[in-house]
Amino acid sequence: MHSGTNRAAFAAKRRWALLCTVSLAGLGVAETAMAQVAGPPPIEEIVVTADRRTVSVQDVPATITAVSGQAIAQRHLQNMSEAINIVPNVDIKQNAPGVLPVVTIRGVGLNDFGGNTSPPAGIYVDEVFLSTVVMMNGQLFDLDRVEVLKGPQGTLYGRNSTAGAINFISAAPTHEAGGRAQLGYGNYDTFTFDGMANLPISDTLALRVSGKLIEQQEGYWESRLLPGTIGKQSIQTGRAMLLWTPTEEFRSLFKVEGLRQRGQQGQTAFFGAIDPTTFTTCASVLAGRTDDTNCTNFLGYTDRDGDPYKGDWDRKPILNSDGWDVTWRNDLEIGDLTLTSVTGYRSFIQRTDANIDTTPAPILDYLNKYAIDQFSQEFRLGGKSGPLDWIVGGFYSWDHYTYSSVGQNQALFNTNTLITADQTTKSAAAFAHGLYAFTPKLTGVLGLRYTWEERHYAGGSFDLNTFGASALCGGCSQPFTLAAIDQTINDNNITGTVGLNYTPNDDSLIYASISQGQKSGGFFSGLATDPRQLLPYDPEKLTSYEIGAKLALLQRSLQVDVSGFYYDYRDIQTFKRSTVGFIPIQILGNVDKATIKGIDADVAWRPTQDLTLQAAIGLLDSELGEFVNAAGVVQNGNQMPNAPAFSFKGSASYDIHLPNDYVAQVTIQPSHATSAFRDSENTQIAKTPGYWSFDGNVLLSSADSPWTFSIWGKNLTDERYLTQVIDLTGLGFGTKIYSAPRTFGVTVGVDW
Repeated sequence: MHSGTNRAAFAAKRRWALLCTVSLAGLGVAETAMAQVAGPPPIEEIVVTADRRTVSVQDVPATITAVSGQAIAQRHLQNMSEAINIVPNVDIKQNAPGVLPVVTIRGVGLNDFGGNTSPPAGIYVDEVFLSTVVMMNGQLFDLDRVEVLKGPQGTLYGRNSTAGAINFISAAPTHEAGGRAQLGYGNYDTFTFDGMANLPISDTLALRVSGKLIEQQEGYWESRLLPGTIGKQSIQTGRAMLLWTPTEEFRSLFKVEGLRQRGQQGQTAFFGAIDPTTFTTCASVLAGRTDDTNCTNFLGYTDRDGDPYKGDWDRKPILNSDGWDVTWRNDLEIGDLTLTSVTGYRSFIQRTDANIDTTPAPILDYLNKYAIDQFSQEFRLGGKSGPLDWIVGGFYSWDHYTYSSVGQNQALFNTNTLITADQTTKSAAAFAHGLYAFTPKLTGVLGLRYTWEERHYAGGSFDLNTFGASALCGGCSQPFTLAAIDQTINDNNITGTVGLNYTPNDDSLIYASISQGQKSGGFFSGLATDPRQLLPYDPEKLTSYEIGAKLALLQRSLQVDVSGFYYDYRDIQTFKRSTVGFIPIQILGNVDKATIKGIDADVAWRPTQDLTLQAAIGLLDSELGEFVNAAGVVQNGNQMPNAPAFSFKGSASYDIHLPNDYVAQVTIQPSHATSAFRDSENTQIAKTPGYWSFDGNVLLSSADSPWTFSIWGKNLTDERYLTQVIDLTGLGFGTKIYSAPRTFGVTVGVDW
């Protein structure tokens, strides 16, 4: 019986292989035939610098998605999270609406709400690494492009990029005078303005200034206890870039950028976990369901209306941010060599008000302050020696992070608390990367990076004992140290990549690679009631095996990119339940191993001058190894958090030609993801269902007019889908975070 099954399976695979061969052959014949007649124009080429070379995105031997600044503006993408979220096999969630985003690429991410941890997806702004996700609320304006590299980037990017690297590249000054201004209005009484002016000062000097304003007078959330709405925003951000090219061999680009944000943090939806008749966990919660009718918190509170944007919040929490940064890049050509220096400094302060329990009672209410200063310096030297295209470099960074959080906890614990964190991280690295052309069509890839990192952390949780009889310290009458630590950890590692690239012709690339990335260890910075909850967690390491192909067909009007990957993931950093202290909490720890395998596929087709279609899918199959948590041994086989098995991003754009040479470009962008667990324990209560969402816009323009007009909308069907569930059922409740409701608006722009 097994033999017959195997023969049937083999026959099916053979038929599939034959079908694929015939299909590819058919594409080749069709392309040859179409080359003899005029065809549609090619897909627009995007030039990237993801591998420190200036090449077409189709020539990068890795899975990469590049989005132009023009496409970002047309889609009305406002911030970093929105830009990243248009990529398949990438999951974005927030632990509180508007703050602390969690980026997961191909199932690799850090499910943490602390700001002192570096994200495993390296976030770079003009080649400067962001040391914390706290700084990821930056606004998008006047960009050249966004590049999303999937898979570990342990050679050229190095520090903490096991998931991938995401690059935000600002538009640089040019020696051509011009500018742009755009004014918009949307629902929730939202006014927007952004503009740019490019000013050539001399033959060798050019200045580009740009900025963006957002004034949102109404929020998405309503409290039954307060007048008005919650979620107002007032944001001002600006940038100035100066380009100096005194000779053909030297180029210097200096940037200064600033941000000021005054607003209100979004709210989460409540669900209870306690049976008020027995004061034990609700049967529905034990079964993996929420029940707002019969389940409350320990104080008897529940919210029964089912509207995630309404609640009994007792105040309008602040979300205030101030930041500025400086980046200075210099390039010097010395014969056939290029020396590059990238210097960056960033300073950022953020204040937030978190009502974690989402009730009017002061159970877990915190006033938070984050302050970050960081400096980085990278030198690169690159050149070409015969068949070898090489680059070597060195990197150094220093960042200082402080955090304080004053908690109001009297309703449940009869006290107030203080959480502090003071962390300094130093990192240095040396790297080398080379491409060796064995033949004109076959190239080998080899890269190595040595990284040293030192992290010192001092902080803890303190019971202020405001009322003289705190439950957290067993009824003591004086302030009490619940848990504290002062420790330094070090990490030394070598990561690298090896691969082969084969280019059968100018329109195709086939590649295979083995790459490694490592993320350093760190410290948990949340509320703790036992010093063991603050012990450092270990570094994690990921080895990726990937094969892929990039094809440009039908006179480059059709692009097909596909890749398959297998991850061997060790010492995964993730949340695990801890009950060693007075309060059951989630802390950061390590799971021995996991495996992730999947497929990325992206197809872009321009069948006619007026129609452009794009479809991208991501498939994931993840499996966590066995680990121990507060409930005992969790057997191997759980899925990775934030890793939906299937995701889809699409786009269809059609140009409608109108009188007087006007064109109305109509675009619709569907998005889909299947269900996903939001914790490593795979609890049903923390599982978010699948969803569909649709964005769209209509852009009216004319080649003879500098004016443009657009109508845009996001989440057009007003789908209320879950993006995050925070399981605090050990404290009697949990919270849910939902997508933003439908938003829409109009914009008017002018170029000169």
